[in-house]
Amino acid sequence: PERGARARADWPGVRVHEDLEGLLAARDALDVVVVASPSGLHVDHALAVVAAGVPVVVDKPLALDAPAAQRVV
Repeated sequence: PERGARARADWPGVRVHEDLEGLLAARDALDVVVVASPSGLHVDHALAVVAAGVPVVVDKPLALDAPAAQRVV
């Protein structure tokens, strides 16, 4: 809640979602999703965004190992 409040204060009008599912529920309003979650979640989050049909950019590292990175690619 604190981070959401800070985001709203810094960027008036920004939409803040509690979780990835909430964000992707609004996928029709999205141009791109930037995955900047903890590194261990990058693969799951990137794959969920791709499955929702939204372009994705993933912060480094893409994955924790090569096989997981290949799944995203």
